[in-house]
Amino acid sequence: MKSQQLKLGLHRKNRRVWLDNRVLLKGAGFQVGFKYDVKYCHLSRVIFLTLDAEGARKVAKKNETDPIIDLNSTKVGWALGDCSEILVEYNQGIIEISPIEEKERSIHELASAFKTFEDKA
Repeated sequence: MKSQQLKLGLHRKNRRVWLDNRVLLKGAGFQVGFKYDVKYCHLSRVIFLTLDAEGARKVAKKNETDPIIDLNSTKVGWALGDCSEILVEYNQGIIEISPIEEKERSIHELASAFKTFEDKA
């Protein structure tokens, strides 16, 4: 499993998740033109993207080979609540998007700083 921390955007008064990391998306199987479904879970505060040949959505493209997933609706805010940052976890065929709370963000920032320190040592 790979993950990344992103800022939750705002577009036309709705919360927006913009995924464009080619390596992570392709690594999880989300190729340009592939279909997928979205499940918004308010109680667990998570959004699931699942590859599905009969899915209602299609992975868009930045250019011929670079995939983009753009979620922009009231459902994003409804599911993730009032957060400023999200954690995106990439697994084969599934992407999980969840809010990073203030406490969690501090832990992620410390871990990231420690990793940077280790890399330099």
